[in-house]
Amino acid sequence: MPGTGMNYYEMMRRQVRDARGWWAIRAAPVLILLVALLLIPASAQAYTAPQAASGLTMQVNAGFHTRYRGWVPVYITLGNTGTDFIGTLSISISRPVPPPGRRVISPSGYQEPINLPKGAQQQATMYIPLLINSIGLSLFDPQSLVINLLDRRGNVIRTQTNTPIPVDPADVFVGILSDQQSGFGPLSAVSLPDQDNSVIVEPLDAQTMPDMTTVLENFDIIVLDDFTTDRLSLDQLRALQVWVNRGGRLIVVGGAPWQRTLSALPPGLLPVVVNGTSTLQAGTHL
Repeated sequence: MPGTGMNYYEMMRRQVRDARGWWAIRAAPVLILLVALLLIPASAQAYTAPQAASGLTMQVNAGFHTRYRGWVPVYITLGNTGTDFIGTLSISISRPVPPPGRRVISPSGYQEPINLPKGAQQQATMYIPLLINSIGLSLFDPQSLVINLLDRRGNVIRTQTNTPIPVDPADVFVGILSDQQSGFGPLSAVSLPDQDNSVIVEPLDAQTMPDMTTVLENFDIIVLDDFTTDRLSLDQLRALQVWVNRGGRLIVVGGAPWQRTLSALPPGLLPVVVNGTSTLQAGTHL
């Protein structure tokens, strides 16, 4: 029937027209997005990798003048002449493993947060355990410390490797707390029963004196002589007390400046109670 045929074709045209409208509606957001992407500068589309912070400096000293016997103190000095910096200090241990020439760096378990404003300097002390065997050599000789300064993304900004030297357990390691910089040479010249061993003298001060007992166990003897003891922190004094309680040998020297040497010490560290002083005439029999 002619009427029926015209209705059929008319219906088909309407469906095609409706379909075109549907696709136009669906495609419009896609076209808008494509146009927007074309208008965005290429530099804004590319991922910008974090750049190393300029103006940051890091200086590292490990051990007691590079020496250690067990736990190693790591003294880190940071400086910043650039923009404010927030990050992390991270220390890993690098050990040689077979075959020769191969090394393994342990995952860092020693970290400390750092907040370093522009123009600031900061000092940090971290303690790292390194094992030593009975003959004075590292169990994984030589062991190195890898010190990294990381930004907030975990990127390495500064890095330094330091290899401290183990002290032979048969040597006598003596820490000296004194305001005098000289006069202890004869102590290093003392002869030990075993001629292959020696006395090693290490000067300490309020900055390098450990505040952990396990780190003080590097030393066989600690000498307090003409030292302003009240510069030590409570943590340092507590560590010294526990070290003595565990068998550490503390030598306290008196003399004219005895008060500033002894006044800040806990009672348990004083060998005697000093009530006063008097001057003896020459030739007085003691």
